Amino acid sequence: MPRNNRRNDKTPALPPLEVTVERLGARGDGIATLETGDRLYIPLAAPGDRLQVGVGKKRGDGRIAHIIDVLKPGDGRVDPPCRHFGRCGGCALQHLREESIGGLKSVILEQALGRQGIRNFVLAPAVTVPPGRRRRAEFAISRGRNTTIGFHRAGQASSIVELAECAVVIPKIAELLPELRALCRVTSLGESASDIRITKTDTGFDLLIAARGHREPNAECRQEIAAFAERLDIARISWVDQNGAEPLALRRRPILHFGPAALELPERYFLQPSVEGERTIAGLTLPAIAGADRIADLYAGLGSLSFPMAANAKVTAFEIDEAMVTAARHASSGLSLTVEQRDLARSPLTEPELKDFDAVVFDPPRAGAREQANNLARSEVPIVVAVSCNPSTLARDLRILRDGGYRIDRIIPVDQFTWSAELEAVAILRR
Repeated sequence: MPRNNRRNDKTPALPPLEVTVERLGARGDGIATLETGDRLYIPLAAPGDRLQVGVGKKRGDGRIAHIIDVLKPGDGRVDPPCRHFGRCGGCALQHLREESIGGLKSVILEQALGRQGIRNFVLAPAVTVPPGRRRRAEFAISRGRNTTIGFHRAGQASSIVELAECAVVIPKIAELLPELRALCRVTSLGESASDIRITKTDTGFDLLIAARGHREPNAECRQEIAAFAERLDIARISWVDQNGAEPLALRRRPILHFGPAALELPERYFLQPSVEGERTIAGLTLPAIAGADRIADLYAGLGSLSFPMAANAKVTAFEIDEAMVTAARHASSGLSLTVEQRDLARSPLTEPELKDFDAVVFDPPRAGAREQANNLARSEVPIVVAVSCNPSTLARDLRILRDGGYRIDRIIPVDQFTWSAELEAVAILRR
């Protein structure tokens, strides 16, 4: 078994140890417990691995460790498919059997729920989106003469790994990277831009370049970007800084279809990373709220759930971002959909407002929906569907709802970030 390269961590506080990895942690690290009861968090470890590790600095209730040698691999360990794995911070789990990852993540979700005292519920098998399906990814741009584009190096946010391949994104995004790298070097874009977000829309690629500090592209750079868009048939390339976003090249409007609606996308927007993940979440949500006549969609984003639900019910969507609200409103003409701008973290729907709805769907940011969950727990809404990308805050919000009288019908893990530690989940609750 080949040895792993020692990481550039600080000198270990303890001599090298032999440990057995028990399970995965919430960040995707392997967890081993020492005889003292202390925990070790070991990146790139697999459950069942027998390892020689170096022990480093403290993290939470344990210490970070790095692999010196894999003495005996666990049954789930495989050779990673990408040559960059281990250096690139974009993936954490390529060393695990692909078919086992959803189950391992489901255990992490179950543990998060258990810490909130939530047990004896139906946890459905994980729905897994295969690798190579991500339609949206953000790449870092390095500063300096030989600008590169890639993901940050694992454990070193100041360093960027130049990607020769990427098995996570759709192939056409990976094919764009050499072209973008060449554009950066011709224009010295690395001096003025820090990262670039690439999204595959229904009308072509939509690129958003983020400014580095207060810098902006000069006239020559703008001309090169416009020529780049023309040559590679890019739908739109935009620039965003502290003053907002502006198109640098607009050849046609980037459009996405949700149910019967076609949305013209603003420069900045939230979107599920894969079409398959988006459709899976909608496919789990729609049957759960079937029969409801009045539905509230909270933290609605562009309306990926609002528009499909509006085919059979009257839907009110609530979203804080003005540009996404405007886009959804323009696309809602003729549909049973009302879109309202509202900061639900500061101004959640109240109990009297919730009386207007037969079902509520909410998909908040990672911080969750604590205040909204408190109001829902005091409401009489018969059906609630909670969508979350953070098991810890989902568990907290579900505990609030359960304590308010809701019964957890079932929870379905949705793994659309196959090789990362992230996990989506859909929870269906009823009174």
